[in-house]
Amino acid sequence: MPRSNPPILVGLVTAALLCLPAQSSPARSKIPFSMIPAHPDLMQTREEQSERPTIAADLIGTDVITSGGTEVGEIDRIVLVDGDVMAVIGVGGFFGFGESQVMLPLTELSRRDSHLEAPGYTSDQLRALGRREPAHSKAVDGGTPVSVGSS
Repeated sequence: MPRSNPPILVGLVTAALLCLPAQSSPARSKIPFSMIPAHPDLMQTREEQSERPTIAADLIGTDVITSGGTEVGEIDRIVLVDGDVMAVIGVGGFFGFGESQVMLPLTELSRRDSHLEAPGYTSDQLRALGRREPAHSKAVDGGTPVSVGSS
């Protein structure tokens, strides 16, 4: 009586066949992703990107640094207080524990690379500000255009 293929041999042959690279059809070429042209409507120049107005959501999570480049915290939210657009900045602490929140008007901050700089403030001065968020502050919607600095 002829002996049938043992199940283990069938399993090994199947596994070996599955590991072989699949043959691609000649009609499908492999084009590197970087060579695929972008849709013209989605392409923007650096000038066009920088002309887009800054919105409140762009600033959330941005690191705040001193003039000396020392990181002191990050922007937690943007609020409106008595007509002034303010950044609520979490300073100090460790992973949010012991962190205090201070407020600075966006007009007192300036852009510096990917950070926002608080010129004229040291890290100690920012921590000591103690500008607590007043009860009558109003959260600024993330899509609202905002201006940073005096411009």
